[in-house]
Amino acid sequence: MPTLYLTEKPDQGRKIAGAIGVASKADGHIVCKDGSLVTWCFGHLLETAMPEEYDEALKPWRWETLPFIPAPFRFRPKNGGAAKQIKVIASLLKKATDVVVATDADREGEMIAWEVLVHLKYQGNPRRLWIADLTPEGIRKGLAALRDGAETKPLYFAALARCCADFMVGINMTRGVTIKLRAPEKGARPFSIGRVQTPTLALVVRLERKIRNFKPEAYYELLAHVDTATGKQVKMRFAPPPEKRIMDADRIERGRAQAEGQSGPIQRQTTPKKTAPPELYSLTKLQGDCNSRYGFSADKTLKLAQELYEKAVLTYPRTDGTVLFEEHQERIPQILSNLLALPDLKPLSGELAKPIVRKRHYDDAKAGKASHHAIVPTLKPCDLADLTDEQAKVYLLVARSYLAAHMADYEYLATSMILKAGGVPFRVGGSVPTALGWKMAFKGVPEETQESSEEDESDQGELPDIKDGEIGTATKVETVKKMTKEPTRFTEKTLLAAMENVAKYVEDEAARKRLKETSGLGTVATRAAILETLKQRKFIETKKKKLVPTDSGMGLIAALETALPSYADPVQTALWEDYLEQIAAGKASTKDFIGHIAGQIKRDVAHLKGANDLPMFSASGQQVDRKAAMAARPKGNGSDWAKRREETIAKGRPLKVPYEKREEAKSLGAIWNPDKKAWMIHPDTDPAPFVERGWLGADQES
Repeated sequence: MPTLYLTEKPDQGRKIAGAIGVASKADGHIVCKDGSLVTWCFGHLLETAMPEEYDEALKPWRWETLPFIPAPFRFRPKNGGAAKQIKVIASLLKKATDVVVATDADREGEMIAWEVLVHLKYQGNPRRLWIADLTPEGIRKGLAALRDGAETKPLYFAALARCCADFMVGINMTRGVTIKLRAPEKGARPFSIGRVQTPTLALVVRLERKIRNFKPEAYYELLAHVDTATGKQVKMRFAPPPEKRIMDADRIERGRAQAEGQSGPIQRQTTPKKTAPPELYSLTKLQGDCNSRYGFSADKTLKLAQELYEKAVLTYPRTDGTVLFEEHQERIPQILSNLLALPDLKPLSGELAKPIVRKRHYDDAKAGKASHHAIVPTLKPCDLADLTDEQAKVYLLVARSYLAAHMADYEYLATSMILKAGGVPFRVGGSVPTALGWKMAFKGVPEETQESSEEDESDQGELPDIKDGEIGTATKVETVKKMTKEPTRFTEKTLLAAMENVAKYVEDEAARKRLKETSGLGTVATRAAILETLKQRKFIETKKKKLVPTDSGMGLIAALETALPSYADPVQTALWEDYLEQIAAGKASTKDFIGHIAGQIKRDVAHLKGANDLPMFSASGQQVDRKAAMAARPKGNGSDWAKRREETIAKGRPLKVPYEKREEAKSLGAIWNPDKKAWMIHPDTDPAPFVERGWLGADQES
């Protein structure tokens, strides 16, 4: 019997089969020359069942149906195509001697495979193909070093815990908050809640509050026009740092008068400096650069990088790593040869005749701590003609990053000059490049967008040739009035960085210390999707590359801060992510984690239901008067339905309904009692149809 390889996507399956050797292709799988079989998923083939699939009575959004905590959780095929592929996998499992999990080498990849194996009640212990390089060489190397599946299965348990927690939070808190905050009018949107998306929205909202509440204040600096005895001129500034800014106009005037006309020796110091190439790309760094240079959203960059990965020209993109394993050094000659053959990069050949290898780019210890190594080109040559314009931009940016890592340092001369005029210190600084080094790799690429700031004035480039100790006179000193600037709104680049380093936004010292040890809000694989969700649900919008919260987004966070602050708190969700990492490491239990989240949700739903001081919002996101909105709500029989359900559960007759007949029971009016785990009918319901089907015994008729 053959080995069965289970991959994440058809393209991945074709590449792995190609590396083994293809004999023939069939519906949903490939037969290899050695007799092994390769099949695939389409990403997640299964998804959590919705509440109404447990009981039709749970479909309406009502307090009576909350909280909903599945026990056990049910999963079902996402669609007809997924159901068909699951049948293909099931038939191949019956033919296989053993299984190799060959999905993406991360938490979600592990779940994509295991959710299907568990669904099909597979009892074996598969082996694991763990690779980030889909070139034939990379695949064959991984096949020669298959791991025991038990080593990586805890990643599935962590992903399962995450999935169940997300479901419980999403279903219960979205329904509860929507019932509480949404005005009962046509067109009003749900207020969705998510364990990562909501605290991310809170970051944007709290920054927006600071901006809207900002009141500019005047502060003062001095600008001195300095002349030397040799006829040289230079402008120098007295500009205290923000924490020591001078806000008193009289004080700055005294300083101006004290300095004007005064002379003294100019202290000049010039120092040769150098800057090493930047780190290689993690997904967050790549998303940030593509957003800043090309205006790509984080989601678009991830999709483009994934497409390049599937073309086998880039390594795995969903990584937080910025270094490579030391064994990758042997690939340098081949990758450089491939890249320098491209017309855009060929001019760099002379700079890379002797590539430099640095510890900051090749480090086994650091590479081993990340989910995957940095994003770099693979050994496969890339034909830019086969790429779209946007794919080519991403590929070339990664290629330039790789080339820069092996080029010389950027070198420059940094010069500073200081003049104390009447005791007032005036300064000016400048820098002059002496060797561009790695910066040549990025020539011709759009510059990263930089926020303007007062600090831009600190580097004046090449300064006049004034000798150290030469006497300068502040012949004219001007008072410069400036205004403090409001905080800058997030771009996708800066918000991704904030999600990754959320500790800096937390005031509690103990929590901040803990957060520095976690992965922040979400993961590199999920953050782009979170930003897209917030935009699609109209909680934030993009204006001139800046992220701005809508009225609905502002209102939601304000309400949560009043009633359920933990859902808007980055500390809470980051600690959840930390717990998931413990599960992935085999140090914590999925069951305990799910139980903890379920207990919290039960308490929070009860608290939310009893909260009477929360705002209410219209379909347009505007706050409305709660009493007036409730008084004007459409009348209906919802309360009658809820009352009938309560009566059924309290006094109804239990049924014995076969599992496969549950839909028929619903259509006849049966209601599921989750506490007794039984179907029931209302006391005044005609029992005949149920007796006829053998679901209600004759002894229960009266």
